[in-house]
Amino acid sequence: MANVKFKALYAGLWANRVDMWGRGYTIFLSLATSGSVAAWMIWDVAPGVWGCIVALAHVLQIARPSLPYLGNGKGYLEMSYALDAVCLRYERLFFELDGRKVASDEAETQFYTLREEQNEIEKAYRETPCPDWGKTKDRVYEQVASFLLLNFGTGEQSNESRQKDPAASADSEQA
Repeated sequence: MANVKFKALYAGLWANRVDMWGRGYTIFLSLATSGSVAAWMIWDVAPGVWGCIVALAHVLQIARPSLPYLGNGKGYLEMSYALDAVCLRYERLFFELDGRKVASDEAETQFYTLREEQNEIEKAYRETPCPDWGKTKDRVYEQVASFLLLNFGTGEQSNESRQKDPAASADSEQA
């Protein structure tokens, strides 16, 4: 469940970042290519600067479809919501098992069904890869630890513990 929560939060974070970067990219391109107003002010003072800005804007406009992650904002958001829904079902299963509302055999069946759902979601979004950035991962690890502590009275091990324990690091890399 912690693994699924991590993936949901990580994808959601990237959805927000990609959206922000995409907006900034679009604003820059809009300002740089709507050159008539800017050219009046800059052309007389620094024609070389204006020429570089326009050239850069055109290169970026051509390169936009090839830039990684910028076009994946919607995919990240959809993946985040789908994984969060699976996490919610894991939570429900945990509390049903803890409250003895479900037999262990039935819980096992539900658990593997949830794992299969998770795998199907990951297959569906395999063309939407999340970048592997350490600081972002550390931030999400902290959010997952807070989630586990708040909801279950336990937390994932700290970043220092993951670095000391190679087995835990290998497990976290699969997240």
